[in-house]
Amino acid sequence: MSNNDYAIQKISSYVDNINKLNYKETPVDILTYLRDDYFIGKSTNNGKAIFPGWFDPIQEIFYNDNKYIVVLTGAIGTGKSTVAIYCMSYILYRIYCLKNPHLFFKLAGTDKFAVSFFNLTKTLGDSRGFQKLQNLLTISPWFQEHGGIIKGKGEKYMDLPLYSWKMSSPYSKGYGIVGEDVLLGIMDEVDDPTASMGQKQRVLKTYEATVRRFESRFVYDTESVSRFFLVSSKNDDLAFLDTFIEEMKTSDRILVIDKAQWEIKPKSFYSGKKFGVLVGDAYTPSKILEDFEVNQMTAESKNVIFVPIEFKFDFDRDIIGALRDFAGVSVRGIRKYKLIPSERFITDCFDTTKRNPFKSETIEIGLKDDIELIALCDVSAIRSKKSDFHYIHMDISFSQDCLGLAMSSIIGWTTREVEQPDGTFIPDAVPVVETDFCVRFRARQDDRIPLHKIRKFILDLRGKGIAIKMFSADLALASEDTTQILTAAGIECEYFSLDKSVKPYMDFRNMIFERRWICHKSNVLFFELKHIEHNRDEGKIDHPEKVKDTDVLDDGTIRSYVTEGSKDIADAVAGSVSQAVKYALKPFDVEDAVKALTERRKSEKPMGGFEGDWYIDTGQTDDKGQKVKALIKENDQVQAMVEALKKFKQKKPIL
Repeated sequence: MSNNDYAIQKISSYVDNINKLNYKETPVDILTYLRDDYFIGKSTNNGKAIFPGWFDPIQEIFYNDNKYIVVLTGAIGTGKSTVAIYCMSYILYRIYCLKNPHLFFKLAGTDKFAVSFFNLTKTLGDSRGFQKLQNLLTISPWFQEHGGIIKGKGEKYMDLPLYSWKMSSPYSKGYGIVGEDVLLGIMDEVDDPTASMGQKQRVLKTYEATVRRFESRFVYDTESVSRFFLVSSKNDDLAFLDTFIEEMKTSDRILVIDKAQWEIKPKSFYSGKKFGVLVGDAYTPSKILEDFEVNQMTAESKNVIFVPIEFKFDFDRDIIGALRDFAGVSVRGIRKYKLIPSERFITDCFDTTKRNPFKSETIEIGLKDDIELIALCDVSAIRSKKSDFHYIHMDISFSQDCLGLAMSSIIGWTTREVEQPDGTFIPDAVPVVETDFCVRFRARQDDRIPLHKIRKFILDLRGKGIAIKMFSADLALASEDTTQILTAAGIECEYFSLDKSVKPYMDFRNMIFERRWICHKSNVLFFELKHIEHNRDEGKIDHPEKVKDTDVLDDGTIRSYVTEGSKDIADAVAGSVSQAVKYALKPFDVEDAVKALTERRKSEKPMGGFEGDWYIDTGQTDDKGQKVKALIKENDQVQAMVEALKKFKQKKPIL
């Protein structure tokens, strides 16, 4: 909508509202307010200091009083915070024009209305937003006529009889303003890198609580003459704000203004030449498109944006960062706190030829069910050898959450350059692990998950010939009964929690990076892994309470939604993989060992044992952490040594 269109519609809107709102002084429209020296024109250089792309959005903010929560987001460097302050000052002015503001809001008394700044600073004086607001108020002739300037300690601020200035920060004295009559508020400046994620989320929760109180006092018939502002650039650390914004988008009360730099700044800044950029999804990475690719991607309904050629260097150097900073596009998988920075790493580990032994990834069960879980599992879909050692981990739950269960085994070895303590790298054998199955069990309504069925399923797997080396579970007390029964049945068991240390998940992540983990495609597991976060401030791996996610629909369009976070299956998979790697025996290289032993016999004396006995270090450890050595008789021939080492390769000796 153009400026003229807004002006035409605003004429009738103001005429209709003059009597309704009972102004003592008819407020000017927002554009006049921004440009006229009598109001704040001195601060905006009569509007010239405002990027032209803001004028339509600013008018939209005040065109519809139903949308009283205003989110300014998108690219950096567009002046979002400053525009929000301009709009806040206009609201202060507009409410002052009412004959009796308290009576208008049906409030008794003459207490001041609170104007609150939600951020992470310690004082109002430290708040950039508060300082910006005071700077424009103190040089505005209109506000000078309606208030007084207070000076002190090297700073000054405008004292307006109708308003009080409030700070809402976890670092400020008397944190929390829920009891105040907050008429106007802004949440900004929550990107402090020194603040913990918990502190940032506390600000959001207080903001939400204050908005609810605002709605009970200053919103009538779904309308309000005031506003609450939320300013947020697309920021790696602030995914919780992205989630909040996405969740609110469907609300009639919220207006989201999300702009790229080139949509806000003057067109004269750009030559008019553009290049195409594919905004990636879960399965396709973002990329700069060649001319011939643009039509193809557009025809496939892919998300393609056209960027001014002036940004080409930035997109060539860092396409993810450029999309975020200049286009204002959040590309999933780039959050600083995400454990796995790109979804591509996960999808690369999914083997589309591998079948899921379970037909459903989530199974509802209850105490009264008579079905056997082994009947739901197609054991023939398990590709690893039955004789291989298999490791099962259970992420336990009873009723509210889901119980995750996964089985993994080592299917091979590969060589990687491993860094040594002295900084050098040597080739070393590392395992390749396949997750045989992963599934989650959810209790039926008003029922509980029957752990005895999980135990029975594990024993049934062994009855099918699957060599189960170990079963592990978290929540030692809750899993004690299960581990006792399985131990009595001859299956090794141990308590293992992924919440005690970040190491299991970090090692699992590295295996994903190196494509040493293989699994069938699992939508639930993919969802959990791509959203799991490594909170370095608290030293823990966890899932967010809520996550913003997107789906690519059959027609190629993208659907955004907000849902609950989880890591039930992810914990089970990471646990089973970790256990498999922990107890893995490295393959023994017979030829290298024979060569080394032959050389040693030429120059060294026998090591330990009886005279004539030789031992070689296998580089492995036993269950007690002791080094494992292979025994070779001095008088044996080379062929005999080879046979002995082959036997060792197949069976672990305890010496």
